[in-house]
Amino acid sequence: MSRTTAGKKETVTKHKCKMQKRILVDTLLNTHLKFLSEHPQYSVSYSMFCSMRPFWVVPPTERDRQTCLCKTHENLQLIIDKLAELRILSSVTVDRLCDARVCDARNKDCMYGKCSVCVHREVPRCDHNCTDECLICTNQLPHLRRFDQQETVSFYSWKTQVDMIQGKKCISVVKSLETKCLGDLVDHFQSLVSKACRHVFNVRHQYLQYRNLRSKLDGTSCLIHIDFSENYLCRYHTEIQSAHFGALHKQTTLHTGVFCVGQNDPVTFCTISDSRLHEPAAIWAYMEPVFQHLRNVFPEVVNVHMFSDGPTTQYRQRKNFFLFCTKFFDYGFENGNWNYFEASHGKGAADGVGGVLKRTADRLVKQGTDLPNALVVYEHLVNIANVELYFVNEGAVSNAVSKLNQVGDLPTVPGTMSLHQIHVNSRNPGKLFYRDVSCFCLGVSSFCSCFEVNCFQFPQCAELPACGETSDTVLCAQPSETAVPTQQTGPKENLCVDKIFPIESADVNNLIEQHCVVRYNNKPYPGRILEVDETDVKVACMHSVSNRYDSNRFYWPQTVTDECFYTFDDVITLIPEPERLADHGRAYKHFRVLPSIWAEVEKFFE
Repeated sequence: MSRTTAGKKETVTKHKCKMQKRILVDTLLNTHLKFLSEHPQYSVSYSMFCSMRPFWVVPPTERDRQTCLCKTHENLQLIIDKLAELRILSSVTVDRLCDARVCDARNKDCMYGKCSVCVHREVPRCDHNCTDECLICTNQLPHLRRFDQQETVSFYSWKTQVDMIQGKKCISVVKSLETKCLGDLVDHFQSLVSKACRHVFNVRHQYLQYRNLRSKLDGTSCLIHIDFSENYLCRYHTEIQSAHFGALHKQTTLHTGVFCVGQNDPVTFCTISDSRLHEPAAIWAYMEPVFQHLRNVFPEVVNVHMFSDGPTTQYRQRKNFFLFCTKFFDYGFENGNWNYFEASHGKGAADGVGGVLKRTADRLVKQGTDLPNALVVYEHLVNIANVELYFVNEGAVSNAVSKLNQVGDLPTVPGTMSLHQIHVNSRNPGKLFYRDVSCFCLGVSSFCSCFEVNCFQFPQCAELPACGETSDTVLCAQPSETAVPTQQTGPKENLCVDKIFPIESADVNNLIEQHCVVRYNNKPYPGRILEVDETDVKVACMHSVSNRYDSNRFYWPQTVTDECFYTFDDVITLIPEPERLADHGRAYKHFRVLPSIWAEVEKFFE
């Protein structure tokens, strides 16, 4: 019904009560109708319903510009709006369109495209003059009306583009204007709807499981919701001109969260640090005082359920998985679940914590307090903010990164980009169970077998070095003499020529314009990566001209490019750019993959 805001200035005050603002995502009239449909036992008039609206839940204004929209939802909604403008499709939401496409919107197989009944179902077309016998129009289902397939239309979409600036590849996201024939646009629209069904199901299911878990918590279980707030820019009350306009202000990392033990009131917390690292080793350094506080105050807690968003450079990657199934047990916990909200839909209570702290810090600056660095920010906020605060020095973060780098290269967990829950237990350190979506049907201390559970074991040789001693409450480690650089996660320039090189989950932002091999109809095809989103990769594939003697021969289609979305599991390997077979003649337009890599690819498909 409403979305929370995360900004430090987005508050509403009434009778000296200041609350974080929530923005209505629908009109009050529609919200009232939804309330009556979900709670038929209550008879509430529209005027009474409006008068009972909390004062911090407000209608959107021009200032409430959304800057954290979901790319999947927004691109599809832009096409829906264009088709509605052309009177080809009624104005509907993405969620309603996905619900109308499948048999049961609550069934995972239907929304994942695995149902034998609705797997090929599309948004229906009503091309005839409607009569009373037209079931599509009678049931008021979303449908496409008659249109000219050759008509040219323009529409907007969010795209990731690569620009070369001074010889460097720069990736940016822009809202570009595209032009297509209506027939191609409708085909593109149908494919996006099919893709969005999985996304919509994950969004709904993860929030449903979050509420389900919260209601089941007992005294031995804890739910922790964490997220990074935007870094706070340290400032002085008065500044000279060169300091104000220069780039000399230090930044403070705020790792915020909320934890609940049993049915007790939630406790908000934040780890403040002068380190700007957001990688897995840094995350566990920020969480260490939180886990220690939880162990000291609630020693009976043995089951911990983590919830976070799923950025592949932070929480959802192999290094964090490894730390979760090894270091996690050092704090005395027995079972752990790490659950991920769907991409771009991870807003929650943790976002409001950062807004409160930054707003309080700004108020101190206005009142004459200088906040030049992270430690000073912590010292001034620790006694006035109603939030459990911890401080972690940059040296402690560097030491954590150094210890993790000593482990060596960790293997990638298959299906990293699609998983939304991992489970670990102290009986099997180094081993994790994972699946596409979360489930707590057996309660808070057991792990069920629903939704196709997979298993992964990290090698036994991968062990963290012994940890040094730390303080019980606040980590204020002395800075190390030389900061240990973080491990580079960018694209590898020189790919191995004798083995398959799978996609690293931390490299997704650097995959554009790289070449790869994808699986289509259980056959390998080389191609070039055009676009990457949260769940899929858009690849322009080459066509095969192979024969029984030479299967490694391909060409780039010229008239109609073969562009399609593939899941991350179907991207088999990254490869160097295919080499041309000849400088002239008939084979000039033919290419081949490096033979040593192609041999490994063929072995993979045997």
